[in-house]
Amino acid sequence: MDPIDIAANEERKKLAYKNRWRTIFSNPKILVIAFFASFGGFEYGYQQGVLGQSLVMYRFKDHFPSVVQSSSATGWLTSVLQLGGIVGSLSAGVLGEVFSRKYTMFSACCWVVLGSYLYCGATYHNPAMLYAGRFFTGLGVGTFSGVGALSGPVLPALGDGEQVSLWRREMAQYYNIIRTRDNLKRVATAWLVMFFQQWSGIDAIIYYAANVFESLGLTGGTTALLATGVTGVVFFVSTLPAMAIIDKVGRKPMLYVGSVVMLVSMVIAGVIVAKFRHDWVSHAAAGWVAVTFIWIYVGAFGATWGPVSWTLVSEIFPLSIRAKGASIGASSNWLNNFAVAFFVPPMLEAWAWGTYIFFAVFLAAGIAWVWYFLPETKGATLEEMDRVFGSKVGEEDARMLAQARRDVGLDQRLEKTLAEDTAEQDGTSVEKA
Repeated sequence: MDPIDIAANEERKKLAYKNRWRTIFSNPKILVIAFFASFGGFEYGYQQGVLGQSLVMYRFKDHFPSVVQSSSATGWLTSVLQLGGIVGSLSAGVLGEVFSRKYTMFSACCWVVLGSYLYCGATYHNPAMLYAGRFFTGLGVGTFSGVGALSGPVLPALGDGEQVSLWRREMAQYYNIIRTRDNLKRVATAWLVMFFQQWSGIDAIIYYAANVFESLGLTGGTTALLATGVTGVVFFVSTLPAMAIIDKVGRKPMLYVGSVVMLVSMVIAGVIVAKFRHDWVSHAAAGWVAVTFIWIYVGAFGATWGPVSWTLVSEIFPLSIRAKGASIGASSNWLNNFAVAFFVPPMLEAWAWGTYIFFAVFLAAGIAWVWYFLPETKGATLEEMDRVFGSKVGEEDARMLAQARRDVGLDQRLEKTLAEDTAEQDGTSVEKA
């Protein structure tokens, strides 16, 4: 690229970053698209948390004793959501290209609605429909998570023969993604960031928070549920600062800080459980200290690993493989999520305090991986990820992105904003003169 073009591009980036909020809020179309797309994330979070709280409710225990009295059954009911999520996230990469992201998201909504209706079919002492409902709901939220960025092109209507050909091409592209070293590096980065995110233990806490708090001496389901509610509030509030600082401090520093805080919190909670778990009645204060460190752990995740991992998965792929790359990254989330959800109940039963140390070890391994292998993407636009990964495959994708920006009017809005800023600066200079 010509040095003049490089300098102009850098200046444009600075001005665009300076006016990013103004540009977003002056483009209602982008806001509306982002708002409705975020419903998938809302549904994902709801499905994660709702079962864990139900497990300690009296009526749930009374209606489905076979679920709550067996750690294996509890693990299966929790993790069957992830099985559906694995299928949904992987299929989204193909369906998003064949039928467009819009209709793929519509199908995800239909799966979630079906799963919700199946929940209602569960009867007294017969939880079979709960398992079915969890699977189809997982299929829906997994599809949401794997759809990827909404900026890709939408295919025109295709005939039957063309669709068959396209299906074959889409499946072949999965092979091509892992065949080249550059794409394989990006896929491995997305897969591993989700691996370490899940094995930090966060979903073990989210899914089984009420059970964990009861095991820490918070007697009575109501108290445990209130502590679980605080966990949700801490999680939500902690994510808000991340939006403001992620492009200022970078991805890797946030992951370092979050991992260290989470690791220390897990170790302290584990030590407290090991020392006092046989007599919480006499050591209620120690139980609350352990609960506090779990809240600190959740807050650290919400401010770092939570938003950073999904940001990385969405930004490291070129447009040509973004849908499939994002779906593979999302499938890692669901696959490892399934393992955590399935094995944690028997782990808590058999290992007790060792479960906390187990996740602390993975957090330490995550710090090492971030230090040695994760590239820093701070300040890099989607078009510049080639520089970050030492690749040359993004030039055509940059042209596709430019067309998408023109289609939604983002460039026109940005140019208008920059022109207004320039006029304001000129007017200020004239007044001072």
